[in-house]
Amino acid sequence: MVGILSVTVGMKVTALRRSYAGGRAVLAAAGATIGFALAGATMLTASSSDLMCLAFALWTVGWLVGPMITGGDTTLRPQHFSLLPLPTSRLAGGLLAAAFVNVPVAVTAVALSALVVHGFRLGLWHCLVAALAAALHLLIVVLAARLLGGGVAQIERTALGREVSAAVLGLAVSLAILGPLALSVLGPRLLQPWPAPVSHAIRWLPSSWPVVAVDARNPLPALAGMLLLAGGLFLAWTALLGRSTSATTAMLHHVGIPARSSFGAMVAKELRTYARDRLRGRLARMALWTSVFLCLLATVAGFRPAAAFAGLLAVAFLAMLAGNWYGAEGTSLWLTIMTPGRESVEVRGRQAAWALVAAGTGVAFSIGGGLIAGTTWTVPLVLAGLPALLGGGAGLIAVFSALAPIVRPDPYGRTTAAADSPVGAQIVQAQILLYLTVAAAAPAIGLSVAGIALHSTGMAGAGIAVGLTTGALCAWLGGRIATAVLENRAPDMLQRIRHGTATRPVVRAHKPTRRRSIPHLLAGAFLAVCQGLIPLVSLLAGTATRDRFWYVALYLPPPARLPAALVFLLAGAAVCAMALRRKENHQ
Repeated sequence: MVGILSVTVGMKVTALRRSYAGGRAVLAAAGATIGFALAGATMLTASSSDLMCLAFALWTVGWLVGPMITGGDTTLRPQHFSLLPLPTSRLAGGLLAAAFVNVPVAVTAVALSALVVHGFRLGLWHCLVAALAAALHLLIVVLAARLLGGGVAQIERTALGREVSAAVLGLAVSLAILGPLALSVLGPRLLQPWPAPVSHAIRWLPSSWPVVAVDARNPLPALAGMLLLAGGLFLAWTALLGRSTSATTAMLHHVGIPARSSFGAMVAKELRTYARDRLRGRLARMALWTSVFLCLLATVAGFRPAAAFAGLLAVAFLAMLAGNWYGAEGTSLWLTIMTPGRESVEVRGRQAAWALVAAGTGVAFSIGGGLIAGTTWTVPLVLAGLPALLGGGAGLIAVFSALAPIVRPDPYGRTTAAADSPVGAQIVQAQILLYLTVAAAAPAIGLSVAGIALHSTGMAGAGIAVGLTTGALCAWLGGRIATAVLENRAPDMLQRIRHGTATRPVVRAHKPTRRRSIPHLLAGAFLAVCQGLIPLVSLLAGTATRDRFWYVALYLPPPARLPAALVFLLAGAAVCAMALRRKENHQ
């Protein structure tokens, strides 16, 4: 057993050491910084058992939802060891040991150390129990993540399973967006003594059993329950290892669209791809469910007019998750290279297909949401924002797909849920794409809001006209830029998609340096804008205590918020400057 443990752990360390380079290393460092900041915030809950139960529940939910979004950690797969004469139990033990070699485990261990601090306040015996309970809970969340990571592919083999998985992801994203706002509103109440029924109810959750073990005079029942839960998860995961997860889950729906021209053929091909490709279908369903749950949660919270904006949210999220056309399709780009002169048809056909999908969804959601909301003042906003978002999304998706393709496995090589999941660079790209898409619609929506506030029908109508104009302009300009990129750099794009950022082409060795600057620019923009500029504006506007969302600086003590936002802003600007300088020096 020791031999397989040393082998798997050594393989995992070597794989991580060689994979975290360039832009991926920057993204990993940014994620680790945010994670350790949240872990430090968890340490502040050590003075209250109720708050620790809540914090541990949130960390556990993160571990459970994470594999559904990322597909789990597949650095080492069971298929890599299929030819070795290893019993499944020994293989499971080795893979479990390797699963502890990553940054999220270290971050979670720091967060769980709050339990040790809490136990130290109660005495030495409670401190020892806290250390054991924290270790068991860390084992439980890692096992649960591995089990879900392997089970997602099993779940998504059926249409119902795919829809349920997308709904869970949409709910998780919705809670991640609205959760910080709810915590900022409920924060003062959470710091007060909780009602006895609520306090007792949260302690029944498995995530609260470590706290129960530390606070109890007899910790054996809670510790025994954790041991049984860990054993059950390990047995279930061991049984899952023996099953193959390589079944095809493509949705082979027929889309009867006549293709009487090259443009029509491109549109038909794209629509069939949306219906059949697992990656595009997963992201599209995730976007739709996210918009549904956001409006539903806002309506339940008392803001019923939010349902009228379901169509706008759906289009915005569809644009957010669609900015990687060529990276997601792998080496099929060579078909475009082999048919020169068709670049414009290629781009315009993809834009038209996405616009058809997004427009149909946006219109349907807007009509249904408007009927639920029962308001009329939201109509000008929807009429102005919908064409602006459609045009802005179509143009920006084309630009991002051509300028910054993110390497993904070829469709035939996606044998795991992780292959269909967004990677770090794609998540950063999606956030930037969302902000830019909303910014493209801001002029039209702003005019409509002003017209509604001033009771000016003319201004509201001008907002609709501006939405149509900006949408058409963004779609045309973005398509033109993407066409120019394909005409001039399609072979370089194919080289990047085939070999990734780590491979250096022999003939044109300067290209990888230029391409490696793109992840640095995306990471720098994320730090500067998402973690620096927006929190800085919120602090200056006086809304920092209400609108925290996922901005790390706003969760720090008040004296440290402004300096932290400035540090994030300067760090992001420095990363962007270094990437641009490196590119210019190499050129």
